[in-house]
Amino acid sequence: MSEQAALEELVKKRRARHSRQLSHVQFIKRTQRTEKCPPSLIIPIEQQQEEEQSPEEESNKDECNILRYISIGPSTENDHWPLFSWLWLVILIILFSGELLLNRQTSGEFFELYPLNSMVGPSIETMIQTGARFVPCMKPIGAMPTGQRYICLNTTLMNETLSLLAPSSPALFNTSCSLETICGMTPFRLPGVPDQVVRFATPLALHTGIIHLFLDGAILLIISVKLEQAINSLRTSLLFICSGIFGHVLGANFAEPLTVYLGCSSSLFGYLGYLYIDLLVHWKSTEKRLQHFVKLFLVTFACFLLGLLPEVDSYSHLGGLASGIILAFFLMPIKEKAPNLKKRIIVYFVRLCSLCIYGILLGILIRRFTIIQ
Repeated sequence: MSEQAALEELVKKRRARHSRQLSHVQFIKRTQRTEKCPPSLIIPIEQQQEEEQSPEEESNKDECNILRYISIGPSTENDHWPLFSWLWLVILIILFSGELLLNRQTSGEFFELYPLNSMVGPSIETMIQTGARFVPCMKPIGAMPTGQRYICLNTTLMNETLSLLAPSSPALFNTSCSLETICGMTPFRLPGVPDQVVRFATPLALHTGIIHLFLDGAILLIISVKLEQAINSLRTSLLFICSGIFGHVLGANFAEPLTVYLGCSSSLFGYLGYLYIDLLVHWKSTEKRLQHFVKLFLVTFACFLLGLLPEVDSYSHLGGLASGIILAFFLMPIKEKAPNLKKRIIVYFVRLCSLCIYGILLGILIRRFTIIQ
């Protein structure tokens, strides 16, 4: 009996040990199966792929929408380093410092006080000689003939500013200057024929005063930096320079010819024009698109209201906005290539048409400027 009981007890122990081993093996298998279980047993594969790809697709879908990068739209990650925007801001500060130093040499003061420059900056003659847009220095006009002598702009007599036309008194002949002397910069190629068309571009780097520089610099940091982070430095620089030149060409055709204009506000309006097209192209994939449009419109409207102030060129603002809209179709980046050849051809055709329209309009305006006296 004792042997039989001992045998039964041994069998029970072996069964118990074998049961524990099987249980352990099954536990491991269940664990491995749970870890290696195909997704379709937990969530349908299609649904899981949608959940995994939806954040990427959502970000890719809105990748080129610039409104998400600036203050008038939602923000997200940035890709490109804004080299052009910061470099241009440094150039603006350096050149404005040069304006003040030149004004110091000609008048003895860094800032023009008599008459007072409301923007806290140099005198008009300093602006002209450093490259402001001044039509009499760009082409012959009847309002300021090249053959006459003019009072040098920094000349005063008995604490009274002299009129622009030089008086006939021989005693004051030494205080008069030729138009070429007043304009400064490069000499005229033909004697007595002003031809400094480079003044379409030079005003982009000049400002009338500290207030003007601060306003343009602030907008440059708010919009240009974020825009450049989205579309890269090359596209941003082309948009800035081309829209700025177009705006000043339009302004030179229609604005007051004897008024001095300078500043990069036309380029900043080109940014706004680009943002309108960016919003239009990504309208369906943009959240709160109506809100973005209203904000963009209010910013544009407020900037045009500033154009009603004296000596502010609204024509250059309008030209910058229009050229920004046109150039947007040429410069706007595309996240992915079109799936077929036909769509790729359409994309490049639109880009080519945009560039041609800009070139044709710019050529027409320059031609009109040169032939109309």
